[in-house]
Amino acid sequence: MQPLHPRGRGRRPAAARPGARPADVTAIELGVAKPVLRTIAEPPEAKARPASGYHAAFSGRYTVAAALPGGGPGVSHEDFTDAAARDPRRLALAAVVRCVEDERCSASFPHAFPAVLRVTTRTGEELEARVEVNRGGPGTPLSGGELVRKFHDNAVRSSRRSAQPRSRPERSPFLTLRASRISPRC
Repeated sequence: MQPLHPRGRGRRPAAARPGARPADVTAIELGVAKPVLRTIAEPPEAKARPASGYHAAFSGRYTVAAALPGGGPGVSHEDFTDAAARDPRRLALAAVVRCVEDERCSASFPHAFPAVLRVTTRTGEELEARVEVNRGGPGTPLSGGELVRKFHDNAVRSSRRSAQPRSRPERSPFLTLRASRISPRC
């Protein structure tokens, strides 16, 4: 998830500023293409409290709740475990997420998978972020280093030999290519 910026201002949103808490968020609206709503938003009660990590992976409400507090580049497989899907902090945040159709998103779907996120804080501040072209597609490809990291993390997860990602993926026994030799178009 990309960072949110208040409309017309250059500050980071309350949910991403140092010292701010997800508890400062009173409402979140996730706008997506209409065809996507059936998968990530219905039924709303089940999407707010996924039954498992697998169910959480198909919940727009839970995914936003998992990504927003992290302040990082997004979510990972670890955010969709059964234990993570039961995290009371994430469930409390998912409860204030509402998924809606966004006409601009519907207009470019399925050629792109756009989304808009609108956050309202306790102070009444309204924050918005719109992603027109999803990360990792032809319009915004992953860098060589990001591809190496993604490959490494997935290889480690699928290997019976190791359950923990290594801190230096470029030296992974699963990876023989260097990041500088990987083309984002491969």
